[in-house]
Amino acid sequence: MPQPPLPIITLRGTAYERGYQHGSQAGERIGLAIDIYLRHFDLQAGLAAAQVRRAAGRFVPAIERFDRELLAELHGLADGARRPLEDIVALNARNELLQSGMVVRAVKDGGGSAKFNFLFEPECTAVAILPSATCSGHTLLAQNLDWKTSVTASAIVLEIVQEDERRPSIATVTEAGTLARAGLNAAGLGLCVNFLNSRASSANRLGWAGVPTQLLRRSILNAWTFGDAVGPLYQVERCIASNYLVAHADGEALDFETAPEGIGRVEPAGGLLVHSNHFVSAWGRAIDTGIAVFPDSLWRIARLERRLRPRVGQIDVADLMAALRDHT
Repeated sequence: MPQPPLPIITLRGTAYERGYQHGSQAGERIGLAIDIYLRHFDLQAGLAAAQVRRAAGRFVPAIERFDRELLAELHGLADGARRPLEDIVALNARNELLQSGMVVRAVKDGGGSAKFNFLFEPECTAVAILPSATCSGHTLLAQNLDWKTSVTASAIVLEIVQEDERRPSIATVTEAGTLARAGLNAAGLGLCVNFLNSRASSANRLGWAGVPTQLLRRSILNAWTFGDAVGPLYQVERCIASNYLVAHADGEALDFETAPEGIGRVEPAGGLLVHSNHFVSAWGRAIDTGIAVFPDSLWRIARLERRLRPRVGQIDVADLMAALRDHT
């Protein structure tokens, strides 16, 4: 059954004002998102609402050190939605809280975190197609978000108009109450993302709070240049593993497999760069624990390659959409 179009919310002004507009205009969806994730934090990670809010508060100092404007936007979001700041931070740190909480629960129950992997659902598959492989000569960038169907009710498109020229304007598909997920900006940079899991991620505890992945996604989209976009990935303290596929309209694409242990890179091959939920780089394969969580990740990346590779040089948007709709 076709889904209705996502609401588009335009944000302008200072960081706080943008956040307030987001919170006030998407308040109902933010409330839904908070309710959804509080249930999942409890089910998957064994975290009650009070524990979630305490854990979320531990991220605030790291966010402030990383980017005060993004923290101001989170404050505005909380005020606009009439929710505690900790609820909004929890939405923006949902990956960190879910994964870290599962570890705590596993330790408490005397077992390994793998026993809770059945609670995760298939995640994202992403692809960048360089101009040499497309029929139009343009870069194509796309992904599926095969996450929980319940979050459809909180999905939105943000058009973030940043008028001070320090940061480009952004369009991002995300969940209400969060700063960014996948998107593109006025500088021609685009971002797709994937969940990953590594040995150090699997050993993380709630007491370790670095910069949440949602903040890093927004930071990438806030950049005018490729270098400014990826620099923070190397500079921050990372709690968990995450994948960032960054492409540019000029025909460049690079993939960054980040983890607490370090960063691996994946480059396009024959005009294509495909990624799912396991490490592909030689460095990353040595620390990967994601295949145990998402064994279908191996199939998804192979299937997308198989659908697109024969069309290299002629790939169009219809080919890309058909490949991403393939559920065999």
